[in-house]
Amino acid sequence: MAETYKTGETVPHSGIYQVSHNEHRLPHEVTLLRANSFPSCGKCGNNVTYKLLRAVTVDRFSVVLNSIPELTDSQVMAASAGEEDSEKTG
Repeated sequence: MAETYKTGETVPHSGIYQVSHNEHRLPHEVTLLRANSFPSCGKCGNNVTYKLLRAVTVDRFSVVLNSIPELTDSQVMAASAGEEDSEKTG
């Protein structure tokens, strides 16, 4: 079973992490870089956990995600509709 990380801990490996929120949102994925902190959520604060799905090697790239923004229901539905459309055409 993959190790679970919490908001504020140091990201041990650059890669794609599954993000699980306390109650308000389904799990999703985010790319994080090693040595940064796991970010909080704009809505549920520190009630977020992370699991590494795919590690990657990154050279000379720097981005800091300070907080995962809260999405409105309409933004979530629009994003879901876009994924469905790309699956139909892909």
